Amino acid sequence: CCKDHDDCYGHVAECWPKIWPYSYELQNGTVKCQDSPSSCKGRICMCDKVFVDCLNNNKYNNHDI
Repeated sequence: CCKDHDDCYGHVAECWPKIWPYSYELQNGTVKCQDSPSSCKGRICMCDKVFVDCLNNNKYNNHDI
C-alpha cells in the first residue's frame, strides 16, 4: 500500500500533495472525495482514498512493521 501511495503522489507531484488540503467525507467507513476528480485536490484525495482502502482490505502482521 505504501509504495503504491508514494507512486501515486509522484504522479501528482506538481499539486504538492503533502500540503494541499482537499474536501472529503466519510460515508459508512468509506472516503468520498468531494473535489473534481480532474483537479489537483481531487487527484490527491484519490491517492489517499486508494491508500486507505488498501490498508482496510489487507491484513498486516505487527511483527513485520
